[in-house]
Amino acid sequence: MTATFDVLDNYRASGLTEAGRAYIAAVRSTPPARRVGGTKFLSVSCRFPSEKMGCTIQAESRTAEYPFALTLELDDDVVEFYDQPTPVRVERIRSGRKHVSAYTPDFLVLRSRQAEVIEVKPRNAVEVARTKHPKEWALREGRWICLPVAVQFDQMGIRYWVHIAEDINPILAANLDILVAARRLPSHPNEAALLRALPKIIHADRATTIQMVVNDLALKDASTVLRWIATHTLFAATSDQLLTDIRVARIFADEMTVDRFVAARRISLAGYTSSKGTAVQGEDDWTEALTDRQLQLALERYEGALPVIRGERLATRNERRQLKRMKAAMAAGNGALTGFVPLFHKRGNRIPRITAEQEAIMAEAVRERFSTAARRSVRWVYTSIDWGIVPKVSYKAFLAFTRKIPRQEIAKARSGHRAGLAARPQTHPDVRAMWPTMAWELVHIDHTPIDEKVWGQLGVAQILGRPWLTTMIDGWSHAALAFWLSFSPPSWQSLSMLLRDCVRRHRRLPMAWISDQGSEFGGSFWERFSANHGCTKFDRAVADARCGSQVERTFHMLHRDLIYQLDGNMQNDREWRSATASHKSDATARYLLERVYAEIDHYLFDYHNRKPHGSNTFSPQDRLSQSDSDIGGLVRRVAYDMSFRIETAHQAARPTYLVDSRRGIRVGQRIYWHGELAMPKHNGKRADVRIEPFDSSKLYAHLDGHWIECVAPKHNELSSLEEFGRWAQSAIDYFGRPYAAAVRRAADERFAARQIQTWESGQESKHEDAKEMESAIVNSSIGPSTVETGDSSRNTAQTIARVTSPFDHLRDTELEPLKEVAP
Repeated sequence: MTATFDVLDNYRASGLTEAGRAYIAAVRSTPPARRVGGTKFLSVSCRFPSEKMGCTIQAESRTAEYPFALTLELDDDVVEFYDQPTPVRVERIRSGRKHVSAYTPDFLVLRSRQAEVIEVKPRNAVEVARTKHPKEWALREGRWICLPVAVQFDQMGIRYWVHIAEDINPILAANLDILVAARRLPSHPNEAALLRALPKIIHADRATTIQMVVNDLALKDASTVLRWIATHTLFAATSDQLLTDIRVARIFADEMTVDRFVAARRISLAGYTSSKGTAVQGEDDWTEALTDRQLQLALERYEGALPVIRGERLATRNERRQLKRMKAAMAAGNGALTGFVPLFHKRGNRIPRITAEQEAIMAEAVRERFSTAARRSVRWVYTSIDWGIVPKVSYKAFLAFTRKIPRQEIAKARSGHRAGLAARPQTHPDVRAMWPTMAWELVHIDHTPIDEKVWGQLGVAQILGRPWLTTMIDGWSHAALAFWLSFSPPSWQSLSMLLRDCVRRHRRLPMAWISDQGSEFGGSFWERFSANHGCTKFDRAVADARCGSQVERTFHMLHRDLIYQLDGNMQNDREWRSATASHKSDATARYLLERVYAEIDHYLFDYHNRKPHGSNTFSPQDRLSQSDSDIGGLVRRVAYDMSFRIETAHQAARPTYLVDSRRGIRVGQRIYWHGELAMPKHNGKRADVRIEPFDSSKLYAHLDGHWIECVAPKHNELSSLEEFGRWAQSAIDYFGRPYAAAVRRAADERFAARQIQTWESGQESKHEDAKEMESAIVNSSIGPSTVETGDSSRNTAQTIARVTSPFDHLRDTELEPLKEVAP
């Protein structure tokens, strides 16, 4: 933290009380009052690392709180700022009753001379609140305040006001991202000489752009000039021109020149807008508002009425009406042709013929029977209506009534929240938030299971199933930056592999990334990695797939162009019983994971990135290269060294493992070895372990304050494979556990069934022997007393043995004569 109690002492002049000092101390010493995101509102929440604060700052909306937080980051007068500070108790009087609630502002800002509490709201939200509770809102120094909240903070001596989100327009919001990133850059090695040469380049008689300054100073790219703008060495019209468009954006030596340029530019734009023909102002410009057909008919009618105007013949009824309209238009200063323009939009009967009772009955039927999860048809709902004494409307009229209901409301009522989001209307381009304006500014990350069954590696003749694909797509150029295949569901390990592939290919990380609100994106690894590397984390709204349209479209094209052209794809699996088993994926799969990995790599980086998409003239790779040459220095470089590999390596099942100086470190069923482990001082110690995901025969162990790389006996076998083959086998070793568990479970079930079958067959034979024994006892001359004497169990066993003995009939035959001659 940068603020000290000396700064707080300066607030005494502004009226800060002891209660205010206690509130500020509580905010500074406690975490945010709540975690933003995951609400019902369609807002993109974010967390960005603040260098001024040395921690992560939350923002509930990408178009409201986030741009305002960036202005605080760039404002030199701001010493500290905190998001979601401690809530206060607010009392309101509504409907004659007192309401007490907890109020949490958006930011607590500590400036050099004043402490402020600020709430960020869209303009329409403020208007709705003022209309609903007009007595609670007022203007103070040109800014709106909520009076019940202002009372609480006035008692503390803290200034409170509401910031209107629309005060930061989309162009300024896009430039703030660039300025914050540029401010973090180090100074140029020859910066003093470059600053001395600036006055000769920038002067009042020359319209200077960023590209001109880069060329005159022989700079590699525009990142140095952007840093000068961020540090107020140079100035630009950040509210009117995009800084990333370096060939158009102009820069100035002082702020007064910027103000004059902005004023002149807005006057010219206002004149251009007023001349677009939205209103009929004269003979030359009013025609721009007409269609070709209207203009043609107007000219034909005017030529047909010329004899009437010259007095050569009498006018018809239509011509009299047109001439009347012509005189009225000319009196208003418009052209003569205005009176002859056909009014197509006024055709038809505008008087409604459906009564209020009929409309109420139809509205109730739509609400109770049509707008339900049953998804009943319009015809069924129409036929089920009981009109009573009210005249029945036609089916055509009822159908027209249902079509007037907003599509979003019907979709949400019939199919739920997700369908309602997909059916909502587009945002107007003039007020829509701008997405990135340069490459590597924002990337989209998402997962999907590919519709392809793959086989195992190294002679495992089994189908391993369908792998998960994790991709990173650039939001500006739409280029694929990295991907990863895995057999495990989306997790933080998949994200670490994606980051590894990105740094391995490009030696850099993006400035920000956006994703859905999956559990893997809310874990400690992703939060910690984003903060450590200065990357802003955006979370799109729940179930809002449209916000990630770039990556979703890439998934669609990948399946259409590649996956559905390979044997073993799962298109026939969706047909269920309509497709024969011999034509489904389990019967047609023939590709190894290594081959599928190579095919996806070739498709994304050799085909998708090098082909123009849609109406774009240039391919994603061309746009990526252009942005890199223009302002590539704005993106931080990341070395693909051992420290980064250890940071993104996988954690083992246990935190630490025992070191055996004779054998090594045993993790699972493998033993890893390094020469340093043979030292007697390491024997019996426990080491922190990280597993190398690209090579399952390696792991990293932390001993004596440094990391060592240990290898397993399988290292030579994996090192002989190609890169894709080694990665594929490692993915199977680490993430093929669900498949291995299923195979082991199936084997155990087969063995258990075999055991049960054997046991049941033994029981049946035992029962048969017992039945034979009982029949032998009944038929033999041995009495029951002979069997029951002594140990019953032993005698029973002897009796069974005797009865079943093959020599019993001989023994009984020999003894019988002796009994007869006995005295």
